[in-house]
Amino acid sequence: MLPIPNGGIEPNLLYRAMFIRLIREFKPALILTHRPNSYHPDHRYTSLLVQDSSFVVTVPDNCPEVPALRHNPTVLYMCRGFRAV
Repeated sequence: MLPIPNGGIEPNLLYRAMFIRLIREFKPALILTHRPNSYHPDHRYTSLLVQDSSFVVTVPDNCPEVPALRHNPTVLYMCRGFRAV
């Protein structure tokens, strides 16, 4: 859980740095995230932040206090099958 209130996430540099640090510390090979066109703004922005952050986790100048990864993780998007009830 991140210290971000529900409905409060937005794609900015502060949160991107937070995501870069988390990805580097965890060192995942695979990240599952929300789809970029989700109905919920937190989901959309999380997807965007994961995409942007996972791209630069190998760049040492971004968040230099956490060692850069050697490889970018694979990012997959979760889908949601909506059905009429």
